[in-house]
Amino acid sequence: MKREKEFEINGSVSVPEDLSYDEFWHKFIDFIENNNWYFGGGINEIIDGFYINEDGTNADHVLDRDLKELIYQGNNKKAIEIYMGITGADNNEAQAYISELSKRLWGNSFRKLTRFLKKLEDKKIFYKLDTVRDDYIMVEVAVPGQRWEVEFSPDGDVVVERFKSFEDVGDEKLLEHLFENFSD
Repeated sequence: MKREKEFEINGSVSVPEDLSYDEFWHKFIDFIENNNWYFGGGINEIIDGFYINEDGTNADHVLDRDLKELIYQGNNKKAIEIYMGITGADNNEAQAYISELSKRLWGNSFRKLTRFLKKLEDKKIFYKLDTVRDDYIMVEVAVPGQRWEVEFSPDGDVVVERFKSFEDVGDEKLLEHLFENFSD
């Protein structure tokens, strides 16, 4: 059996400013195909360290994923050092960038969580807070016949699970079913 060998490319290619996305892509693929190689994956356009959206606007900075992880860990000082070291920004510029990134991360998710909790309280719906997965805050909501688990992540994702009762109401003997069918 012939083994397959691949090289994963993690990096970027510096090109002249006037080279378009399409021109680069075609030259790159031509190079691959002229060597009878195959390429699986995609490319991202980056200008001045920022990913470029399809509409030409700036998206995240190439460092943001790593900087976000440091911010989640509460290590803003290290994030500032890395940003300064790679971009050449001074301390004030780096602090401002990390501060803004932190506000976008925590502000958005915290705002979603607090608005949700306020709405539950306004509607007098019982809830309690818990954690099950790293970095997520879970809001457990109990209403007649249903239980909801709503999880909020630091980057603003919200995951909702709803569990409905199948209306099997009984007495104490029903607990035997629990232990017979769900014990290890």
